[in-house]
Amino acid sequence: MARLVFLAALAVLLPVAVFGAQCAQSEESMCVFTCNGTMFNLTDVFKYPVTIADDSRGYNYEWNPCEYQACKDEIEPGEDCAICQKADRYYNCGHIQQAVFLMQQYTPFMWKIQYLWGTDWRMTEFTFLVDKNRDIPTVTFTGEDPYLQYNFFVTGKCIGQPYCNYGMPDPFKTASGKGLKPSPTPDL
Repeated sequence: MARLVFLAALAVLLPVAVFGAQCAQSEESMCVFTCNGTMFNLTDVFKYPVTIADDSRGYNYEWNPCEYQACKDEIEPGEDCAICQKADRYYNCGHIQQAVFLMQQYTPFMWKIQYLWGTDWRMTEFTFLVDKNRDIPTVTFTGEDPYLQYNFFVTGKCIGQPYCNYGMPDPFKTASGKGLKPSPTPDL
């Protein structure tokens, strides 16, 4: 029985290419990062800043991964805030310059961005997962766990991954809509 459970679990996990790698933020744009030569670009995913509601507590978060924003009462305009919590007062929930980009899997694309060193040790983690069935990207607040770590989930067909041209034709499809055949790999 244990062998059957193992084989069933293996069959489910095999189609997913999973690994972990820390990526590098671009010097030209805070919205662009590369992982082993693969470029990701968040510039056109949303109109920034994005306001995200935490309906359970009545808080709002403003997120801008592309440029500095002010978090009223905490930092001055132009300083280093990626996400701001608007609660009883304003809290910087992570710095944009110290963002950590982590690639988790390629099939489907999944990665995380962590914004660290916010007010009173606050940090924020965004998990991105490509879903080809979701045309319009969404971002949702998923909870505060552990304490002072704010977690968000971004999903959609085009959420910054390579080969997603935001309204442009898919480079891997022909005019008929059929996929292109990959070039054969030469024997080395």
